[in-house]
Amino acid sequence: MTIPADTAAREIKVLETAEDIQARRDEVLGRYAAFKAACRDRKHNLEDSRRYQYFKRDADELESWILEKLQTASDESYKDPTNLQAKIQKHQAFEAEVAAHANAIDALDEIGNEMIIQGHFASEIIRDRLDELHRLWALLLARLAEKGTKLQQALKLVQFMRECREVMFWINDKDAFVTSEEFGSDLEHVEVLQKKFDEFQKDLQNHEDKVAEVNSLAEQLINDEHPEEETIKQKQQEVNEAWLRLRQLSLLRQERLFGAHEIQRFNRDADETISWILEKDAVLSSDDYGRDLASVQALQRKHEGVERDLAALEEKVIALTAEADRLKDIHHEQKPQIQDKKLEIGENWKKLKAKATDRKTRLDDAYYLQRFLADFRDLVSWITDMNAIILADERAKDVAGAEALLDKHNEHKGEIDAREDSFQNTTEDGTKLVESNHFAADEVRDKLRILSTEKHKLLELWEERRVLYEQCMDLQLFLRDTEQADTWMTKQEAFLVNDDLGDSLDSVEALLKKHGDFEKSVTAQEEKIKALDEFATKLIDSEHYASEDVAARRDQLLHRRDALYEKSSLRRHMLEQSYEFQIFERDCDETKGWINEKLKTASDENYLVSIFVCCLWCLTRRTCD
Repeated sequence: MTIPADTAAREIKVLETAEDIQARRDEVLGRYAAFKAACRDRKHNLEDSRRYQYFKRDADELESWILEKLQTASDESYKDPTNLQAKIQKHQAFEAEVAAHANAIDALDEIGNEMIIQGHFASEIIRDRLDELHRLWALLLARLAEKGTKLQQALKLVQFMRECREVMFWINDKDAFVTSEEFGSDLEHVEVLQKKFDEFQKDLQNHEDKVAEVNSLAEQLINDEHPEEETIKQKQQEVNEAWLRLRQLSLLRQERLFGAHEIQRFNRDADETISWILEKDAVLSSDDYGRDLASVQALQRKHEGVERDLAALEEKVIALTAEADRLKDIHHEQKPQIQDKKLEIGENWKKLKAKATDRKTRLDDAYYLQRFLADFRDLVSWITDMNAIILADERAKDVAGAEALLDKHNEHKGEIDAREDSFQNTTEDGTKLVESNHFAADEVRDKLRILSTEKHKLLELWEERRVLYEQCMDLQLFLRDTEQADTWMTKQEAFLVNDDLGDSLDSVEALLKKHGDFEKSVTAQEEKIKALDEFATKLIDSEHYASEDVAARRDQLLHRRDALYEKSSLRRHMLEQSYEFQIFERDCDETKGWINEKLKTASDENYLVSIFVCCLWCLTRRTCD
């Protein structure tokens, strides 16, 4: 290091005084202070230069990065519609990257502003540099936003065009469906087509949202002043016109399918009705009218069921006729076919009604015949049973049995009388059948004759048995009365068998009184005997079946009565003789007593003679009496 000359001179200067030393000291200290100040200034300037260089470096790097990103943000990749979604994602990543670098410019702002505030020697340069960076940053953000907007517009346009293509593809695809001339060959086919059309309607409803979405996208793009506004409007109009046309064609096909369904449903209902008519026609064509009342009634019930079916079927025929008239007014092209079906139904229905009426008439005739025959068989069977019942009764053997038998026989007559209405009704029914020229009139006429004959025979049999049972009753009454008379006579005969004629006057008088009562009883019984005799004579005269027995019984009774009368007369005679004897005995006893009494007083002979004479006179007098 070279020392300046003035410095060398000063070093060799001799300091002579204190003032010189002090001055020297002050000089040295001053120079040292200046040196230190220069060092500090140098250090400060170097530090500012370092900070500036750092700032400049960061600013250059940021500017370079911004310029690079500006170039990226300024490309027109949005004009290529391919991979827009990836481009948007890449742009979003780019935006995130730019946003992440916002801290860098903020940091530079902070450093630069701090340097400017501190009066940095390059403050103007720093301020200009910061302004430039902010301009570039703003430009980057603007370009970034513009590109993002254009990418979104491009994406929306792509989405719009894709939606338009999809809607138009679907519309064009369904156009062939709604313009199809296939409307079904029968009801099932039409219903299949309607089901497909219903599915199409649901699909159409779902695609209405897509059309609305297309319009919404179009309006949004137009409102956002999309650069392809004319193209968007053109596509929107194309979609709406195609959609409107499809809706109109859909409504037209819906109407035509509905009409086809009405026609085919009418054809189906008409064919079913004709089939039902033919089915009922087969039933009504049967020639089975029953073999007995039960089978006829079963057939009538079956026919009533058929008539109920016909009533329901008639409503169907009326409804189909009205439907045919309505369809003819609506579907003029199908009018001949509808009219043919209507006529076919009407003709078959008319024939069926006629057959139903004819079969009902025939079944009614068969019913009346079978009812008559059933009633006839019942009555003839009843007559047979009643004949057997009447003939089964045997003649009674006592009065109670005869009365019961006669009552029972009268009950049979009550049953016969109770059946009179049945006989009369059956006869009237048969007569009506004959008078109405029924197909079985001859048979009915024979049955009526047989029924009348059998009824007459039954009444004759009943009358014969009535006479027989009344004769039986008379016989049993006669036998009962004769038995009672026999019993009475037996008692009376036992009374007359008594040999007791009395042993005293009192006993004889008692026996006479008792015999008198007996004779009164016999006299009273005589009326009954006479009545029995008259009753027996009546039975014999009426040619009673037991006339001989009645006559023998009567004769026996009368003979016994006569014998009883004879025995009664004989006993009375004997009792009277006994009575006379007892009187005689009494008188003798009285006389004997009187004589004995008088013998006591008559001790003399004169008195005895007079007494004897008197007694003799009395005896003579009594004997004469």
